[in-house]
Amino acid sequence: MVSRPPNTKTSCMRISRLREPLTIPLLLVGIMAGGVGWFVGLVMLWSSPIWRTRDKVLGTLLIPGGLPYGLLIALFGLPVVNWNPAPPVGWAILAIVLLGPLYTAGHLTWRLVRVYRNPDLAVG
Repeated sequence: MVSRPPNTKTSCMRISRLREPLTIPLLLVGIMAGGVGWFVGLVMLWSSPIWRTRDKVLGTLLIPGGLPYGLLIALFGLPVVNWNPAPPVGWAILAIVLLGPLYTAGHLTWRLVRVYRNPDLAVG
């Protein structure tokens, strides 16, 4: 009987069935976990072979800190400047800081489901 080497992508998918699903909520609300949850999610995002570079950049740059930080910006404004924009601009900023993290979470979830259905889509 000849043994075949395991498919590394498939093996990776079996190993990471818990890590990648945890990455998304950590990026979304992890900053509330003592301020380190978002950073842990970020490390998990960048170290995983499932995510493409564009997914990693999106998860890193679109409202760093996730939804709680976006809510703080929406409620109290940017902490470093006393900026009071006109109402249309304010509503646009509010939409970006609240919907940005939700869009990122939705995009990463969509990518995760696609890779789990077809492991050949994994990057690494």
